[in-house]
Amino acid sequence: MILTELRFLDFSLDSEDYTYKMKIVTFLNEKGLDYWNSKIPEKIQERYKDDPEYLSKY
Repeated sequence: MILTELRFLDFSLDSEDYTYKMKIVTFLNEKGLDYWNSKIPEKIQERYKDDPEYLSKY
């Protein structure tokens, strides 16, 4: 599913890629697909376990 694939896209929060990803997230949300309620992959949670701010914006 597209939300899962988006969750695996791991960009710096200040990057152009992240900004573009969030535009896609907004578009999908308007179509009824809620990115923010999709599960964060374990490997991402593990990588950023010491950075809760990143995980909350990821």
